[in-house]
Amino acid sequence: MPEFDDLRTKTLTLFSELSEIAQSRGAGEAVQRLAAGRQLLLDERLVVVVCGEFKRGKSSLLNALLEEPDLFPVDAFFATCLITTAGYAPEETISVTVAEEDGSLRQLVIKRGDIASYATESGNPRNVKRAQLISIETPNPRLANGLMFVDTPGVGGVYRRRRLGRPPDGGLHCHTVLALTVWSAGQLAACALVGTRRCDVRHLV
Repeated sequence: MPEFDDLRTKTLTLFSELSEIAQSRGAGEAVQRLAAGRQLLLDERLVVVVCGEFKRGKSSLLNALLEEPDLFPVDAFFATCLITTAGYAPEETISVTVAEEDGSLRQLVIKRGDIASYATESGNPRNVKRAQLISIETPNPRLANGLMFVDTPGVGGVYRRRRLGRPPDGGLHCHTVLALTVWSAGQLAACALVGTRRCDVRHLV
């Protein structure tokens, strides 16, 4: 996160310099666009989406990065079945968006101990609760600078219906998304053997 903060600070400095050049040349439209871009960067949220095959430790990785071992549910057998986001807020609030029978969406406020009952196959088999998304806002200092983590259901698995979820109206708005894929050692070795360019992307195992 410090690297992101440093890069954002340097970029904001460039915006100021470019705006001065544009003003000196009477490029009014360029000044307006630079101002809009600068504001987007100031308001920006860095979203880190962790994805990969099921049961590769994506939830455990996020818990370790946040130093909160009980935040994202981890099960010895059953996998995550619902997209779960975690961002910063002064006080902790956890909500789950569920779909009604008529297709409308409703948000329910839940406790941390209830997350697993919606986000895992053991607690919510075949998504009988019609959950779409879990949003966690928590005062974790590692999220204070605009970082948001997104835990995703794994690719593959034995469950026929996996809920990928969808954010409610006005949900995830961001301009920078970093995807981290969690692969096994065997997958990385196979990647190296075939020389695929996918190995050039940052991976966490």
